[in-house]
Amino acid sequence: MRIGIDANEVIHGERGIRRYTVNLIQSLPAAAFHEEFRVLYFRFRRPLYPIVEWPEPLKNRFQNRVIPVPGSAILKLWKHCSFPGARTLVGNVDVFHNPGTVFPLPPRGSIPQVITLHWPIPPENLHHLIDASYLRWYAAFLEETFKRTDYIITVSETLRKELLEQFSLDPARVRAIHLGVGEEFHPRPKDEMLDRVKKKYSIEAPYLLYVGGLQLHKNVQGIIRAFAQVRREDRWRNLNLVL
Repeated sequence: MRIGIDANEVIHGERGIRRYTVNLIQSLPAAAFHEEFRVLYFRFRRPLYPIVEWPEPLKNRFQNRVIPVPGSAILKLWKHCSFPGARTLVGNVDVFHNPGTVFPLPPRGSIPQVITLHWPIPPENLHHLIDASYLRWYAAFLEETFKRTDYIITVSETLRKELLEQFSLDPARVRAIHLGVGEEFHPRPKDEMLDRVKKKYSIEAPYLLYVGGLQLHKNVQGIIRAFAQVRREDRWRNLNLVL
């Protein structure tokens, strides 16, 4: 098979979905021995991160398709002109996969299209924690995505069930494929790693660690308020909060 992949998360993304996309692409050589891949990037200005380069033995199966056009221009073409499609962008592939949400899928053509979704529309009781413009964008994004996609991958069974409850989707079109674990994650000497982290970030005292984003719905303000309350107790006066 020839498989097209939207890799724009690699060069423009951040945090979780970028990691997912990078690891997915880099793991393909070990998982697919015969397939060929066309990896798509829109790169007009200098990107935040470099594209994934392939060693010489793999270049006959992995081709980077770098389109020197702003992604915003492509989105306008897709919205108003239904052009260009996946075949125009990556060539004659058998399936096109979007592993994240920087860009929606290209207009539907003759090539089957797959997307990975990482989160649902938040329930109404949480809407006050999320920017209203983002909610409008994501609802419109999902509505358009479901028109263009043939198959949907979710990263958990819970998300799959939520999508099926919220939208009139054929259950056969939606499959949960759980996230993997990068090879860099493995047991290491605890004391050595603690010393390294404390030295790198100048942390001297015991600490609580938060590693998520800073958007309103992450409730970082709640973490700070709770931490301030804990610090009032004498036994926790030396505790730090690390964001």
